[in-house]
Amino acid sequence: MANPWDDLKGILSDELLSTIGKLWNTEQDTAFLKYNAEKLAKYVTIYKDPSADKARRDEAKFNLDMLQASVVAYAHQKAITTGQGIEETAQRVLALVVGILIKAV
Repeated sequence: MANPWDDLKGILSDELLSTIGKLWNTEQDTAFLKYNAEKLAKYVTIYKDPSADKARRDEAKFNLDMLQASVVAYAHQKAITTGQGIEETAQRVLALVVGILIKAV
């Protein structure tokens, strides 16, 4: 049986790889982006589920915050080690957000 977040995971994974993934394209980067897309989809689905109890929603929110911190730290590290400018990174992040919104709506 498929998870309820599989469709969202697919959208997130595709968008991460086609936008931010162009900045960081090693196997490690791809694995990191796919892992985070899966976890993000899972916790967003739980957080938005009206039937989930408060404790489960709180845990999902905490995990979303931790994922956000992890991705920000990774992006910062990659920007430093690859010498990419803020402008290029910002353009890729904007493309990611726009792509997700277009496909998710």
